[in-house]
Amino acid sequence: DFQLIEYLDVEENIRIPYRIHPAMQWDDTASDHLDILLDSVRISDKRNRTVDTLSHGEKQRVAICRSLIASPGLVLADEPTGNLDADNKHNILNILFEETRKRGATLVMVTHDRELLDGFDQVIDFQSFHRAGEG
Repeated sequence: DFQLIEYLDVEENIRIPYRIHPAMQWDDTASDHLDILLDSVRISDKRNRTVDTLSHGEKQRVAICRSLIASPGLVLADEPTGNLDADNKHNILNILFEETRKRGATLVMVTHDRELLDGFDQVIDFQSFHRAGEG
């Protein structure tokens, strides 16, 4: 569940942080960032569709855009590539890296996909950690 509001369109769902936080103002910079995010996750053609008409993977990409739209200092991502095909998986991972690095933000990600680990500065492997503590 991506916590999207099914009857709102893609753009409205992504803009939710700006609607609920009184200190955040939607401006040209935020609008440009929205355009960049939609293009980068390859759903700009769906910006006016309600999310209930989207595939599971498209919904996941909307949720990722929403998490990045306000340029947070910390991004917590739980299996952000779990429902995506290989091409979109690598694209989303690159977007997460790029968005957090250019803003000096921290990305904390949980994944079962060991293929994704190479791009991280630090990896905590709880499976190995758990085994090491046994005995």
